[in-house]
Amino acid sequence: MIGQRIKNFNLGKLKKTTVTASSGLLLLMTFAKDIGLIEALERVLSHLKKRRRGYTVSEKILSFVQMLIKGGNRLSDIDVLRSDPGLMDILMMEHFPRPNTIGDLARKFRGKDIHRLAEVVMSVASRMIRAKGLKAVVLDMNSSLVASEVKIAEKTYEGYRGFNPLLGILKGGGVSMAAFSVFRPGNCAPQSHNLSLLRKISGYLKRHNPGLRLRVRMDSAGYNHRVMGFCEREGHEFVIAGDQYECILSIIKGIESWEPLRGGKEGEEVAEGIHFVGPEKEGAAYRFVVTRRRNEQLALFAEFEYSYRVYFTNTDWSKHGVVYFYRQRADAENVIKELKEGYAVENILSEEFLANAVFFQLELLAYNLVQYFKSNHLERSWWSLRIKQLRYWLINIAGVVVNHARKTILRLSIHYKYFETFREIYHLLCVRRVELRI
Repeated sequence: MIGQRIKNFNLGKLKKTTVTASSGLLLLMTFAKDIGLIEALERVLSHLKKRRRGYTVSEKILSFVQMLIKGGNRLSDIDVLRSDPGLMDILMMEHFPRPNTIGDLARKFRGKDIHRLAEVVMSVASRMIRAKGLKAVVLDMNSSLVASEVKIAEKTYEGYRGFNPLLGILKGGGVSMAAFSVFRPGNCAPQSHNLSLLRKISGYLKRHNPGLRLRVRMDSAGYNHRVMGFCEREGHEFVIAGDQYECILSIIKGIESWEPLRGGKEGEEVAEGIHFVGPEKEGAAYRFVVTRRRNEQLALFAEFEYSYRVYFTNTDWSKHGVVYFYRQRADAENVIKELKEGYAVENILSEEFLANAVFFQLELLAYNLVQYFKSNHLERSWWSLRIKQLRYWLINIAGVVVNHARKTILRLSIHYKYFETFREIYHLLCVRRVELRI
């Protein structure tokens, strides 16, 4: 039988021993330095620092990023890092910035500065694609609602107040990455910014990842002849869910050749057809794949006997392949869930819209940094770990920092389960100095 008793113990203080509760953060910050993230931030945002003394812009930004990775979700949580002497010792910082210092920095950003920060986020994703040697990636564009009661929050289409960010999510080689994304007001239409964001992501990848094939996957918010026409001109394959307008339903009703959908639900069938999308002078005819499933409740009229799902595409894939590809889009929802629960995207930190847009980009930066770190320095079995697990296994690990004979030593418990994994990463980052610059 396992004993449930706890020894009586006394509480004391460590005065001379320097400890850290976040040993894994030191690996991630070493990685951030090695990929040139600090230099990139200073290069595009150093003008936001007005005085010579004090923290650099990159120190403020990376302090916020570290707080997110460690598990904080509000500005005041930076004070936990301020009370970690071992972390500050190895990072060679006397103190971490105060929460109001980070807030003041966010309020200095203007639209152009947010764009520059978004480019840094995108550059990490682009570098990850090159490092993994990917030939093709999938782009999921998806909007999400973030509830909030701050004064500037607008009423969303769900009826509550909040914000409606539009995310670009790249997926390939077993990892997901945040691409250019837009922080939008809550009353913004789901269709807005879709084309401009697609152009932005496509243009960046064409310049920095030449030869990369882009496959676009969008819900019905992307059902637009301009979006489809752009994909056609740029050579991007796409699968976009279609709205069930009366004209499309009339075409579907005329389809006679239906077949069971492989891997679908019981009784689900699939077929295909052609439909003209857009106005006569600007639109074009596109192939569509449609699935249907008989409704469980009996319908009074024949047209309500089935429920339909329509997918427009310019690919030559089989009907079954088109449906299977689109349904993998559910993984984008998992990324959004991870961003909300793991990186505090669902927490609105300011009463100013642009400041919230800055925090949103920093949350995406933290996500991309962790994704890049995992794919480069951890075994594939670790890639699917959510940040909550990674904190428990690698990041929030206690260590003792010893300075002796002009050397700094980080000591971990020999009983730490993933000590060898930690040591292998340390060897790659601090001994061999692998070239990983963005």
